[in-house]
Amino acid sequence: YFNVVKRGAHSLRYVRNPEKEELHTLLREGGDAIAILTFAPEIFSDELLAQLFREKSDFTQLSVGHSNATFAEATAAFSGRSGLPPIPLATHLYN
Repeated sequence: YFNVVKRGAHSLRYVRNPEKEELHTLLREGGDAIAILTFAPEIFSDELLAQLFREKSDFTQLSVGHSNATFAEATAAFSGRSGLPPIPLATHLYN
């Protein structure tokens, strides 16, 4: 779930905003096969970010990347926004 303007080499046809059911299916089916899930926090609502934390495997690490977040949005993600845990990793930050 990348910000479309920071998608890098990824094809535009595969870049999309998160949706509740798709996220649920991805996390349920992916389980422990997803070691790192990189996402742009500014495209996640608080509700979807909470779902991500709730439904991900304990094995899955969350990472901010391919993001066009403002300083405030990035700071909130790294420090834990809306009472959620902080995002501990960064992937391709400022690509």
